[in-house]
Amino acid sequence: MPLQNLSPDPNDEYFADGMTEELISTISNVSGLSVISRTSVMQYKKPTKKIAAIGEDLGAGTIVEGSVRKFGNKIRVAVQLIEVKEDKHLWAQNYDRNLDDVFEVQSDVAKHVADALMVRILSPELDRIGQTPTKNMDAYALYLKGKYWWNKRGPEYIRKAIDCFELAIKQDTNFALAYVGLVDCYLVMVDWGSLGLKEASPKVKSLLATALKIDERLAEAHTSLAALLELEWELSAAEKEYKRAIELNSNYATAHHWYSIFLDRVGRNEEALKEITTALDLDPVSPQVNDCLGIEMVRAGRLEEAIEQFKRTLTLQPDFVATHMFLGETYVMLSEFDEGIAEFQRAAKLATDIVFPQCFIAYAYALAGDRENAMRNISQLDAPSKGRPVPSALISTVYFALGNIEKAYSLMKNGVEERSSEAVYVMTLPIFRRIQSEPRFKELLEIVVHGV
Repeated sequence: MPLQNLSPDPNDEYFADGMTEELISTISNVSGLSVISRTSVMQYKKPTKKIAAIGEDLGAGTIVEGSVRKFGNKIRVAVQLIEVKEDKHLWAQNYDRNLDDVFEVQSDVAKHVADALMVRILSPELDRIGQTPTKNMDAYALYLKGKYWWNKRGPEYIRKAIDCFELAIKQDTNFALAYVGLVDCYLVMVDWGSLGLKEASPKVKSLLATALKIDERLAEAHTSLAALLELEWELSAAEKEYKRAIELNSNYATAHHWYSIFLDRVGRNEEALKEITTALDLDPVSPQVNDCLGIEMVRAGRLEEAIEQFKRTLTLQPDFVATHMFLGETYVMLSEFDEGIAEFQRAAKLATDIVFPQCFIAYAYALAGDRENAMRNISQLDAPSKGRPVPSALISTVYFALGNIEKAYSLMKNGVEERSSEAVYVMTLPIFRRIQSEPRFKELLEIVVHGV
């Protein structure tokens, strides 16, 4: 559970949140324990439910809860382990330490949790738990601030996170996690389209090379490297890195989540469903993971179930743009065009700087036979959006739905040759099955799937 912030300065909330995440990360190194990820537990930062109800929500048999108080160079951490079913305390401990003892506290909590649950910690895991990521407490505080801003997402928060991670690296050039934090900022900017892959790739590779030189066993670094390699269509190498990350930390939900997306891309849907199910076990109320489960239901042709899954995801985060998009796609696949367009329009209002929703609106109108509205929307797509052109792969979908196959193919071919991420989406998303099944587009699909 999120550690409660009892520090006299409310601005130290980042420290309590960061300690929560780092404690989860430390305990998750014990392979005999299955640990719920940060995204899910932070839903209960201000709990209104009893422990038993929270345990049922998360599928957790035991819960670690507590508080942290930071004052100057001192910390006070109170932690207790509770058995959910009987609401019984299994272990409790108070720590009054110097700030630079924080890693010792995290290690001690992990060992006591394992002992209380009668789980054996393997020798390599003991080494991992006992590691100190940095001896510079200023760097560590900056790293925690960076993670605090990163977890909020949003362009302005990502910029703040970048500043914090860069300062942390300046304070300690051997702080591997800070390099990974910076990498993940760049990767999300690439995903949003606010940073080009060609510009980001050299920076990201250099940062990851440094992080892995410092700590080759860092699952987070291998996961981020896998994501970069996938963006660059180096699919064999990407899969190797995903597997390595999971081998190093089977409790790292992000590795299972991103690996499932990879498997979905290459058409290994049963394996993708297995990985997303594992991610969901580790992160049961994550909007991102729940969203991906809905996508796998769509893949399996379970469209009505997928709609209900997407609706459940929106109860977790009503403004989650991706889910509005996928819900809209599912409606369109059922030829419920009004409902689909309404969802795309909601996504467009929530993310004015992302071109996907507007493209999907035009595509849906074209499929519905409303050429006038499709052309009106495509004219907006053809114009530069906030100084950057709309990817050709996105525009190609609308022309395909309008029946202009020649232009659609030409645009999609350009997208594939550029190895754009948008081409991957178009050539793999179920909503575009009509496009993918057209003979010439099949050749492009093969290129996307095999990364050649």
